[in-house]
This record gives sequence, C-alpha cells and structure tokens, in this order.
Amino acid sequence: MDFHSAYKGAFIRLSKSEAAKGMLMGLPAVRRAKERFIAGDTLGDGVRVVADLNNYMRDGNAYPISGVLDFVGESVTSREEAASAVQTYCGILSAIKANSLDSRIAVKLSQLGLDIGLDFCRENIGIVADHAQRYGICKSKTHSGYIQGFAQERPRCSNLPPVCKKRQH
Repeated sequence: MDFHSAYKGAFIRLSKSEAAKGMLMGLPAVRRAKERFIAGDTLGDGVRVVADLNNYMRDGNAYPISGVLDFVGESVTSREEAASAVQTYCGILSAIKANSLDSRIAVKLSQLGLDIGLDFCRENIGIVADHAQRYGICKSKTHSGYIQGFAQERPRCSNLPPVCKKRQH
C-alpha cells in the first residue's frame, strides 16, 4: 500500500467516526469554519440558506446569488450505500424544484459507486441527471454540462457521460 492510499484510508475512517466528529466539533476554530462554509446539517438548512442567497438584497437592490447544495460524504463501499446516495441527490433536486431555487448540486462520483464499478457509477449518474431533467433543472435531454469535478476527481472519469451543471435561465 502506498502512502497516498494509507493516508486517504485513514481520513475516510476518521470521517465516519462519531467520536472524532464530536471531538473536532468541540474545537472553536473548527466550529467557526463549519458555520462559515457549510449552510447547515440538514437539507432544510441548505434550502433556507440558498433561498436567502437567491433573494439577497443590498441598499434596496436585488443581487441574487445562485447556490450549490452538497451531500457530504464519499467513498461508498456497497451498492446499497450508492443507491442511498442517489436517492439523497434526487431528494435534493426535488427540494430545489419545490422551493424554486436557483441552485445546482455538487455530486461526488465516489458516492455514486465509482470505486465499485464504472458502469455502475454511469447508471447512477444517469438516474440523477434524468431526475434533474424531469424537474427542468437540466434542460438538455443529452445532459449538457458536466458534474462538477469530473476531470479533477479521477482520470478514468473522462469517458463518463456529461450531465447537468446548472439550470439555464
């Protein structure tokens, strides 16, 4: 095992540890950083923050800001975990539609089963992209645009299908 794999594995195990989370969230600097960069712990928190950004006003003028909703987690190890992530992403898309938000989602391929198999991941991307298109969040039947981070996440992702990046107005 190389250093990178060992390092990544250790951090993934730490990220799944409730004890580590409790310890870190008890540190004031970590708590402040979380509050500044993460909209909240629930989808409802994220929806409220994005709605506020979409309706941002200053000096009586509208300055709407688009949002990105994210589902924190990655590196699923089973098809069941990947299916759960697909359902969560579809739920986020449903919330975007139901609340008329100007938002997109940030999708992690490792949550959709990339480490389980490329074809499996491709199927899951298709489910999420079809859901986005059905709600009008993605206007193109060919899913124009790309999931944020395709090229950066893994070199082997280059032959995955493109999907929606953001809603077009």
